Amino acid sequence: MAETVLAIAEQHSGQLSRVSLETVAAAQAIAQQMGWQVEVAVLGSGIAAVAQQLAAFQTTGVYALESPQLAHYTADAYTHALRSFLSTHTPKLILLPHTYQVRDFAPALALALQTTVVSDVTACKQ
Repeated sequence: MAETVLAIAEQHSGQLSRVSLETVAAAQAIAQQMGWQVEVAVLGSGIAAVAQQLAAFQTTGVYALESPQLAHYTADAYTHALRSFLSTHTPKLILLPHTYQVRDFAPALALALQTTVVSDVTACKQ
């Protein structure tokens, strides 16, 4: 099975945030360089259209982490949903958009996963 890089996409009220497209593009660049595959996860409620929009990009898969508890952002709900998802999906690398929301929940997610978060990355070279 090929290694994967997982991009976490952010949406608000059913609209994909522009920075999520940058995150997917960065995942694609890293995947191409490393010979990996790209997957995308998006969280929320009523996000089928957002997931379909993400499916138009060259990825191996798109995961819609959908729940009524994710209708409105809370750090606890996002951390719980991603931790549950990542208990069965093990990407080699996870990319998160650079947003206040991610800055809010990423440290808790890293603690829950017992891993490291590196923030404010603007470039990556092999």
